[in-house]
Amino acid sequence: MSHEVWNYNVTTCNKSCNEGGLFDGYVDEFLKLKQQATKLSLNSLWEKFGQREDLSVTTTVKDGENL
Repeated sequence: MSHEVWNYNVTTCNKSCNEGGLFDGYVDEFLKLKQQATKLSLNSLWEKFGQREDLSVTTTVKDGENL
């Protein structure tokens, strides 16, 4: 008669403070990557917006001499 012995760590999730869990490290890592990608995308968008040279310029005139 033979027996198998398995040793493993038990992971528990503390729902009151949202710590632990099986995918805790995985979710944290990919959430961080997603936030970095979003920041890069927004920075690129604003850079492209700043490159536009065909925007109209509005000037406020308070007296007739500047017309």
